[in-house]
Amino acid sequence: TGSQLNYFGNDNWQKFSPGLKNIEDATYLRHNILEAFEKAERSNNSEELKQLMTFVIIGGGPTGIEISSSIAELSKKVLVKDFKNINTKKTKIILLEAGERLLSSAAKNLSIYSKNKLETIGVEVQCNTSVKEIKYNEVLTSNGKIQSSNIIWCAGINSSPIKKWINIE
Repeated sequence: TGSQLNYFGNDNWQKFSPGLKNIEDATYLRHNILEAFEKAERSNNSEELKQLMTFVIIGGGPTGIEISSSIAELSKKVLVKDFKNINTKKTKIILLEAGERLLSSAAKNLSIYSKNKLETIGVEVQCNTSVKEIKYNEVLTSNGKIQSSNIIWCAGINSSPIKKWINIE
């Protein structure tokens, strides 16, 4: 019956932190990611530049890990020669995980390996970091505030609402 994104009762966060569930979402995220670099290239404002080149991925499961590593590869390898005013290697990628480790349903050694690999390619991994609020260009976490124009939700899914229609668990 499929699934949908779960914002854990904070559905208003969806407008500031799109997720990835289908091809339309993937196309939308791809557009936003590339557009952030294009805007950064044209920016003369240091605060705006910092926000545009900061990517916050919420959720340390398989989707969050894949998106984080994809943005790292894109910014640190693929786009390096495409811009003259910005250094895409300086892109800040932050992966937030509320739990104590990435890939919580996997073996612990796989979680450790994934975290080490992500950090090696330039992803800042913050475990034990819960999201308190998401606003326009801002994530408030249990560890403080992060300014970013690029907030991506990978923290949870919920089953299809069909279960409510047919009154089952």
